[in-house]
Amino acid sequence: MDLAEAFKKYVMKLETTYDVDTTDRFKYTYTTWILTFSAFAALAYGVFDKPMSCWVPQQFHGSWKQYVENYCYVEGTYFVPMNLTNLPHVDQRMETKLNYYQWVPFILLTFAVVTYLPRLLWKQIQSFQDVRISTITAASRKDAKSHLYTGSTYELCDQNRADEVLNLFHRWKAGNLLTATLLITKFVSIIVIMGQTVALDWFLSGKIFNFYGIRLFYDILDGRDWRTSGVFPRTTFCDVQVREMAAVQTWTVQCVLKANMYYEKLFLLIWLWYFSLTIVSLINFVKWIYWSLPYNQVYFLRDVIKIFDEDAPLAKVQKLYRRLQSDGTTVARLVKENSNLYNTAKFLKPIWDAMEDFKND
Repeated sequence: MDLAEAFKKYVMKLETTYDVDTTDRFKYTYTTWILTFSAFAALAYGVFDKPMSCWVPQQFHGSWKQYVENYCYVEGTYFVPMNLTNLPHVDQRMETKLNYYQWVPFILLTFAVVTYLPRLLWKQIQSFQDVRISTITAASRKDAKSHLYTGSTYELCDQNRADEVLNLFHRWKAGNLLTATLLITKFVSIIVIMGQTVALDWFLSGKIFNFYGIRLFYDILDGRDWRTSGVFPRTTFCDVQVREMAAVQTWTVQCVLKANMYYEKLFLLIWLWYFSLTIVSLINFVKWIYWSLPYNQVYFLRDVIKIFDEDAPLAKVQKLYRRLQSDGTTVARLVKENSNLYNTAKFLKPIWDAMEDFKND
């Protein structure tokens, strides 16, 4: 299997599903796509292009020059500000050594895999409970698009859909596990994103909580480029040891890292993307906690039921909630998040109609 086929197979596994809300879809699907594409682009650039060029002594010809450039790219280079007239001592050069650019594709792929892990937990719990939320929401989205494009009216009495919904709730013992798992996966995904943001800080600057992205952003606004900041420098130095006869000669060469011009923009965008996702995910997490409170779930069901039964008594809605439990209401909420309120009503109406005659004692 060639590289292109492997990439296609991997991306196909990341197909967009609708068992989560929009915020989670940005985290699990779109972020993973972005990281995977960036990783393969960086890998292709390192393989098919020449990411580094070095200014070598005059006596280095042909294969010697190629050897030096390959050696420096693999072993790493170190940064020296242009305002320093002398190179630092040998022991101090390791403090500014750059080792990240060789590992950029693998770092991005690792980030993609780790970002997707919370979604695997969510899918596993659905499988354990024998409920396929994406199947339900996909049908609702299809209906919503159909009505949007054709301008037709909503038909709440779809017998086939009613049979499917009733069959689901007859075999599924709804409780609180699904809701709890959804909240846990949202919390874990926030920790993952924040952890990767901190990892970017440490990996690129050697410091934790350095707010690398913000610092780089302000450097660009203030006109402080890599020549003074040392972040993604274009020009670096490399020490190469060459055995000549019975002695080992050390040559210090100056190199141009063309790759850093692209990596600077790439990692700035990734850092800002993660930073934005963290803020949005925190807001989304708090919102879902609020939505998961029992009284909020009851009032959500009442808003949906009013689509087809404006006079529905609150006590009967509460009875419906006791039937659906928190998990069933969460599924209804996900239907709304992936389609609209009318399709949520279409989802709940068979259960409402199937309830025994309500008597308000």
